[in-house]
Amino acid sequence: MLPALLFTCNVQSLPVQEELTVRRKRAQVTTNTAPWGLARISQATKLQSIEKNGFDDDELPLRGKTHDWTFTYDDTWGYGVSWGVSYRDTYCPGWAGAATDDVCNHGTGVASLIAGATLGIAKQASIVPVRIADANRRVRVDTSSADAAAGVNWAVSDYKARNSPTAGIINISWQAIAAGMHVIVAAGNADQNQCFNGPAQQADWRVRDVGHIVVGMTDYDDIRAQLSDVPRELGSNFGPCLTLFAPGYSMTFASGDDDSAMVVQSGTSFAAPLVAGTVAAYVTMHGNQSPVQMKTLLLQNAVTGARIRDLDGSPDNLLQAPILAVSEVQ
Repeated sequence: MLPALLFTCNVQSLPVQEELTVRRKRAQVTTNTAPWGLARISQATKLQSIEKNGFDDDELPLRGKTHDWTFTYDDTWGYGVSWGVSYRDTYCPGWAGAATDDVCNHGTGVASLIAGATLGIAKQASIVPVRIADANRRVRVDTSSADAAAGVNWAVSDYKARNSPTAGIINISWQAIAAGMHVIVAAGNADQNQCFNGPAQQADWRVRDVGHIVVGMTDYDDIRAQLSDVPRELGSNFGPCLTLFAPGYSMTFASGDDDSAMVVQSGTSFAAPLVAGTVAAYVTMHGNQSPVQMKTLLLQNAVTGARIRDLDGSPDNLLQAPILAVSEVQ
């Protein structure tokens, strides 16, 4: 059996231990009105057509495409370390029970981009939520890094305890990498050099590459996404520590508050789940790999020389997902 896919978004707080309920996902779904992020990672060239997405306030792009991920994702597990993942039958059938309600309306969206029935890639992957805050959004320790570490440690322990998981994705953790999990890191949204704008440990990532994947975000014009008109205030972090970019601007995902609602937000924590779902696809196609081998496979299939604008020293790599059929809807 393959090891389980473990994923954590960038969080600011830490786990309340709760009983977790895991359900199997439904069969894969072919989508004819894919959000722009899924459309972009299914083709090597820049998107040309733009349609209204149905939201009144924003002219956000929705590319009409047919996406056919015909992978089974048997025994593939996704651990979501966040503020919780709510069960949403409309967009996220087969997920967690009420014990892991999404108290910040964030984790559900992240999970829906990994394995959502209509919005995600690995549509049959199983999601294991690990909530890191109580119902009042409070944490039990002083530092967010310690909070995140507690959630990661729980997920690693749970992964090791399972007899036949498939693969795993998680926030930066040498312990997780040592356990054979695939580590996906959202680069952050401070519009700063990611190598040096954070914990001192991050500055050493370039020389300690053990297979972790650091993800920046682009917008629908293939520009490193900015979230503010003020330079160096809000936007995707950059620099040589990044591995690749993925769509993360104006992303459509499942709401954690309403079963039938979708939310549109931006951030690198919404780019990283697309990488997580893509890794799940590669696990199904090629069998599980070591973290280093999986990172190599991801980069081999990415668009290199994508001409992403405003790189500021970042690698010019854009995520591509292994899709068997893609055709534009006229």
